[in-house]
Amino acid sequence: MVKPVELAEYFSPTPIPFWTTLQQVGVTKVISELDRAPDGMHDDTGDRPWDLTPLARMQQLYADAGLELVGVEDYPPLDRARTGAPGAEEETEWFCRLIRNLGTLGVPMLCYNWMPGANWVRTISPTGNAASAATPPNASTGTSFCGIPQSRRTDNRRG
Repeated sequence: MVKPVELAEYFSPTPIPFWTTLQQVGVTKVISELDRAPDGMHDDTGDRPWDLTPLARMQQLYADAGLELVGVEDYPPLDRARTGAPGAEEETEWFCRLIRNLGTLGVPMLCYNWMPGANWVRTISPTGNAASAATPPNASTGTSFCGIPQSRRTDNRRG
């Protein structure tokens, strides 16, 4: 059985007329940024965008517009975690909290990167495989990351 292709659109969580236009052509799924307040970190309650309450509000915002939140392409600050600088543990915990909260809400996808100081820079390793040059923390040690043992993590770099 062939599954139909499902289309999604990337949005910031601010309603715009284009949401309705996309629904008219059958797009009902959303990949979203985190809902960040003007300071980039906290909403009016003091919650961070990766905390459960702001994520649930964002999911409901889309649902109220007839859209399903199926992924988030955004993450907490990570440069200290990416480089092992002081404060890395706090940033790693923020990232783990985002993963747990998305799971609680049934949001199945998180897009992220481990590149410090830049966003989505491409490199080529001596083997010609860009993915082989980048390894997320603990990926080869078999240890737990965000409470997920190596044996249960998906590694899309194989093959």
